[in-house]
Amino acid sequence: MSRVIAGKLYTGRDDGVADWERRAFMQARAACYPTRANLHLWGMAPTAHCDLCGAERETYGHIQVHCQVLASANCYRQAHDMVAGSILECVARELEDTHIYRETSLDNFLGTSRCPPALGRMRPDAFLTRDRKDKRRKIWVFEFQRGWTDHDKGDDWRAEAKKQKYGQVVQAIKQASDEEVEVSIAVFVIGVLGSIREDEWMQQLQDMGMTPTEAERTCSTAVRELARANAMVLSARATRRFDLGKF
Repeated sequence: MSRVIAGKLYTGRDDGVADWERRAFMQARAACYPTRANLHLWGMAPTAHCDLCGAERETYGHIQVHCQVLASANCYRQAHDMVAGSILECVARELEDTHIYRETSLDNFLGTSRCPPALGRMRPDAFLTRDRKDKRRKIWVFEFQRGWTDHDKGDDWRAEAKKQKYGQVVQAIKQASDEEVEVSIAVFVIGVLGSIREDEWMQQLQDMGMTPTEAERTCSTAVRELARANAMVLSARATRRFDLGKF
């Protein structure tokens, strides 16, 4: 079941989220963020067009996911990396015996001689490895997706597409390993309005070794970082400052 956990964003003021970032997130969730589409609807703008890329309607989803100018400026990649990084930081903090290899190609992870040439350049968001108490090594192919719609309204295909894409990578890792190894694909999808399929997130995080409390804390951290990532995109759109190092 999909659940919006954005409410946890407002439980305290020491979570690193600025007041204006909270306010923008709340406005977006209430469908009243002043996009060009809303301003036109309210009689405050002559058209609903995006004045960056010229799209017919500048909605919140357009700003956060679909604007070609913001995409070309790597704003969406930066937002993706912010939220994905927050999840991986939680994994590193809660599971100290887990090794994380971010932005590593399969041939670098396995070694060129062990990697099928056709798959060598495949590069998930991260590989996670952990030696369990039963001495069996566990490897996760970690992928994160920041999407527009809520899961129950059409984002399920994103997770399935990721799993299909990296299915061959799982088989390549198993075949290249000298010892018995368990390999899984962990896909985390969050809508830009703060909705996640919480049961899947909790199950995957607990499979990695987190307690329910630690997994819940990771979910909340991801939503807070999403609010900051969304605000970064809004700031870039408003100021036309596309040097993301300035944010």
